[in-house]
Amino acid sequence: MKIGRFCFLLFPLLLAAAEEKMTVATYMGWYVPYHSGAGTVTPRDFSVLPLRMTGRTYDGIPELAVAAHRAELELLQKHGWNTVGVDGLFYNHAALGNPAAGHRIDRQLQLMRYMTVAASEIPECRIRMIPFLEFIAAYRQMGHEKAVAFFCDNIDLMMKEFGNSPFWRRIGGRPVILLYSTHEFPVEFWREAIARTQAAGHDIFWIMELGGLRPALTGDFDLEKYRPYLELFDGVFNFGCSGLEEAATFPGKMQRLGAGLKAAGYVGATLWPGYLSDRPYNRNFIDHDGTAFLRNVWSRTREASPAFLHWVANDYKEATTLLPSFGTLTSRLEIAERFLTGFNGHRIAPAREGEVQCVLSYRKALCSGEFLTLEFLPLPAPGMAGRADVTIRLAGERGETLAERTLPEVDLTKLEAVRWDDALRADRSRSRVIRVSVSVSAGKERRDYPNLPDVAVTPPVDRHDQLYYSIPLHRLAGPERSVELSVNGRNVNAAWHDGLRRLNWTVKGADPATVRFAVAGNGHPLRRMTLPGEGGGDDVLPGQNSVDMKLFKQKPDYGYLDWKLPDSVGREIYYQVLAQFPDGSYAYSPTIWSRPFFGRDELCAQWIFAPSGTERPWKIADATGNFDIVSDPGFKRWPFISLKRRESRALKFNGDLILRPPAEAVPYGPLTLEALFRCDSPPDGNRQYIAFQHGAQANLLVNGDGTVSAQRMRKHRRWPDSNVTVTSKTRLTPGRFHHAAVTYDGRELRLYLDGRLEAAAPCDGTRSNEGFFIGGVPERLRDFAGAGSGRFRGTLLRLSIAARALTESEVARMAGRARLTGL
Repeated sequence: MKIGRFCFLLFPLLLAAAEEKMTVATYMGWYVPYHSGAGTVTPRDFSVLPLRMTGRTYDGIPELAVAAHRAELELLQKHGWNTVGVDGLFYNHAALGNPAAGHRIDRQLQLMRYMTVAASEIPECRIRMIPFLEFIAAYRQMGHEKAVAFFCDNIDLMMKEFGNSPFWRRIGGRPVILLYSTHEFPVEFWREAIARTQAAGHDIFWIMELGGLRPALTGDFDLEKYRPYLELFDGVFNFGCSGLEEAATFPGKMQRLGAGLKAAGYVGATLWPGYLSDRPYNRNFIDHDGTAFLRNVWSRTREASPAFLHWVANDYKEATTLLPSFGTLTSRLEIAERFLTGFNGHRIAPAREGEVQCVLSYRKALCSGEFLTLEFLPLPAPGMAGRADVTIRLAGERGETLAERTLPEVDLTKLEAVRWDDALRADRSRSRVIRVSVSVSAGKERRDYPNLPDVAVTPPVDRHDQLYYSIPLHRLAGPERSVELSVNGRNVNAAWHDGLRRLNWTVKGADPATVRFAVAGNGHPLRRMTLPGEGGGDDVLPGQNSVDMKLFKQKPDYGYLDWKLPDSVGREIYYQVLAQFPDGSYAYSPTIWSRPFFGRDELCAQWIFAPSGTERPWKIADATGNFDIVSDPGFKRWPFISLKRRESRALKFNGDLILRPPAEAVPYGPLTLEALFRCDSPPDGNRQYIAFQHGAQANLLVNGDGTVSAQRMRKHRRWPDSNVTVTSKTRLTPGRFHHAAVTYDGRELRLYLDGRLEAAAPCDGTRSNEGFFIGGVPERLRDFAGAGSGRFRGTLLRLSIAARALTESEVARMAGRARLTGL
């Protein structure tokens, strides 16, 4: 079915919608991957809008693209938003390196097609679309003359495909285009561009964005500086998002100071929740104080009676999402819905029988010594009780009550918050989490909400999430349903990890195959919300490269393997799972912390042989931060491979790769060297070194018959046999991951395979720290390694070196955690 056909189907529905005040949620095509070949993107909150495979096919458009965008449009329309601003960057990022690649606006047009087709699938669709164009990068890279031509040519492309679409919102019959950072272009650019588009027959209603630091901090602007723009454009707004509360005064000031100027006759206002510059590389933080910041912004915005409202719907990198996210579910939509009743006459659906619509808000994470404050916000709705008693209980990780309070006779008819200030002082020595549960009693009806997210109590030096949960209690599942999480086989705090964390979850009260799951680590996305049999949503990378979203069918999976280096100094990390049941209700799992087994003073080095960064020179990161393995600058790519678990990676050795970490990574005295690896082919009679040190403090190798040996140079050397060697009785199974550990306690060399002691021998050791190699022996040292020595042919996932000898039971437990990876 062609786009024109979709527009024809939409026409009768869209004609029925009167020209009402525009409420636009700008939607950005920046879908966050939960992993990528170069690592992971870590926004501070992320969408949990479920991804669904529909089984439908569309003319050249992936089914998931239609289903995902339809779900977002339906949510926006349900909660009173009548316009979606389609932001795909009016530019191809590839042009930064290759200008010839920037000749079209592929991503912008693609996203507009997605929205158009998705809207045609919505019964009684009332929502419309406008383009939201970002162009400043192209202008700076192309220069003025080329940029004008590029811009106008692509406006022409857009108008030819969508100009007659009834899905495109119009003001006075003119299609609307919203612009970003308009003031950063010289006004001559816009004069030429608008004149050329008019000459081409395109009568567009242009809305400029007047941004910058001053409006964001104070709501003020330099009228004379921007007068030429305000005389040219049809409307104006400030994108906001990173602004302080005072920025909400911008619309009123523009109406007053700009009176008589063309753009000032159509002034828009932006709503924002307050923490919108929280990118991974820019952790600015504007405290939104539960939901208070958002409500205060609306209060100040309402005074100006703006012509339209704007909100960023899903900029996941800045956590501005208006749509359901891990930390908010649907709360922002539902709070803003109350604003829209007075703005454009939106009607709120009646509450279900006995339902109390409300939001509980509190910090996601606290350091020891910080106080927890909780905010209860009623969401007035027709048919809801007038008052309720609200009881909040705070518990420790073992279930013990830490604090409890009842908020009596809360007025449910007003959008006014009730707070429990300084409810509890966080104390990590007492509990790593604060568990929150609520009971709401309205008349004879009492409802319990045990499935709320925990507050994480973090170490003092950490990069934890400073944002808030704002949870709509009426969206939570009741106590008859729940989800439980375990990390490395442990469902209580805290679980040890050795660089790898295997997550598993189970569901109570529902068929798990029908439940969707999302997974977070330190509040950041690991897996987007999908069914167990539909993978985790392989999304496009940030940027506008016209790559479609994809889901993949798989065997139902209730687990996740996290191999990435935790984003915290002490390498501790906390995990949560969010479940959505078939009826749309949610449940959070209890939070489980995972901490490194080796202490910081005993771990010498630990390498997970998986991607750890996006910048050259490529490296394999050491968990201690001391001994990263850096590739030669000319090295094109690490030979990473995907393993049995789709999200996991490992390094493939084909006999042609030898890594050389700093020799200082191996301690002089007692040590443990452990590795998780597999041989990918049957024994071929050759010796293969996984780890080799010229001074032979710790060698680990696979023998030609499939057994494993460990070596350490004896104190009193002799030639040619200078090493104490211990060899396993067990042979390796090709294609299967094995765990091997070598320990030396100053008196004895021991070798373990898959947690069992295989061999031991007296050893008085040595004090050499010469060259250390992983994956084989350099040619110049083959004589030292012995006849038949060679390079490793297999897959290496982890190698750790510690400055003490593990006990037999510790090795067994470490091997047990390795088995839990499911590889």
